[in-house]
Amino acid sequence: MRTANLRPGANPVGNRHLTVFWLVSTLTIAAAIAVLTLRPTVPLPYAQIGADKIAHMLAFTILVLPTAALWPRVSAFVGLLAVAYGGAIELIQPFTGRHAEAADLVADGVGVALGIIIGSTIRRHRAARRTVRARLRAR
Repeated sequence: MRTANLRPGANPVGNRHLTVFWLVSTLTIAAAIAVLTLRPTVPLPYAQIGADKIAHMLAFTILVLPTAALWPRVSAFVGLLAVAYGGAIELIQPFTGRHAEAADLVADGVGVALGIIIGSTIRRHRAARRTVRARLRAR
């Protein structure tokens, strides 16, 4: 039986199942982002234009959050990849009947930053809880 490796940035539970789950979920989220941002769509009414930017922000937050929570050492690299992915989507959109917007890329970047911040916070909170539990058991 393998024990958890608690070095910063290491797999928090030391098991392959979590790694597979992370990889499958991240790729699924990335695929969903591609489908939703590259399919032709009807123009949004003026009142809902900001909703598009919020959707970009949420999608990219969700994309990088698992990585930031589980493997913080690669969060910056994955964040850069996610922003590059958003940029690639913006470059492809004109070929799918949509319009590329720099504001969408900015929203993607803000979402990536939020995902890293939230994921890192979750990681620190979980680590603090493990420390408290260990100290209580040691008494």
